[in-house]
Amino acid sequence: MAVQNNLTWYKATAGVQPFTIDPVEDISTWSIVFTMRRNQEDANPPLLTKACGILDGPNGTFTLTLTKAETTLPAGTYYYDVQRDNSGGEDVLSIGTFTIIQEVKTP
Repeated sequence: MAVQNNLTWYKATAGVQPFTIDPVEDISTWSIVFTMRRNQEDANPPLLTKACGILDGPNGTFTLTLTKAETTLPAGTYYYDVQRDNSGGEDVLSIGTFTIIQEVKTP
């Protein structure tokens, strides 16, 4: 079952977002993909598609690592999902909004 997570990220900032599936199960052999779109109904291709890394497979923890370039998008609200991508095991693990906040610049 998908977990609703609304994420907030500063524009043009690299970082790592951890996730834990619920209920916890061993995800050691899973392939997990993050997809982000401006609007939920937007056609392909998405703005960003990125493989997630397994952090602690037996405890169901994985991470999304984003680079500065990948978060250099106009500030605003986007929509994402994270899905298990193995053949025969396609499941939505997390879904929600992904808000990019404009950084504050000093004059």
